[in-house]
Amino acid sequence: MTYDIYFGRPRADGAELESVPVDLEEADDEPRPVHLTAEQRAIWDRVVHRAVEELGHVETEEYMSGPVLRYEGPRGVFQLDYSGDSAYMEIPYWYLRDEALAVLAAAYHLGRILEEESGLEGEDLQLGRRITAGDPRPAAVQMGAITQWTRESLGLTPGPVAEAGP
Repeated sequence: MTYDIYFGRPRADGAELESVPVDLEEADDEPRPVHLTAEQRAIWDRVVHRAVEELGHVETEEYMSGPVLRYEGPRGVFQLDYSGDSAYMEIPYWYLRDEALAVLAAAYHLGRILEEESGLEGEDLQLGRRITAGDPRPAAVQMGAITQWTRESLGLTPGPVAEAGP
């Protein structure tokens, strides 16, 4: 269970983000390989460079489904998957209060880097709003509430990175 931010191209009417069409008959199949264009690869390289410079604590890996950037730093942990035409960020529900604000501030920061470099726009799927609003506090409140609920109702505890602290 993760807190999710989706990145896509804005529609001409600006009402919502375009998503990559999914063939439901193929949804359970193995992921299709992502082959980034030279332009998409250059965008990804700029995103990674800026993430290292501005956030630090990032690692990247290449998968068949596209490149992945993982932030594992003093503010928490999250992951960004990039496919060229879209991207997806996942933040685990491990954080409460100040920790939630710190990890979401870092995630929103990376999201704005991706937006600036790629032209994709990020939408916080839990809040139903674009991340260009820039204020991660409402997201931190939402994350904290769900994290608290999972701990109390399901008995789930945070993962090892969150327990280690800064």
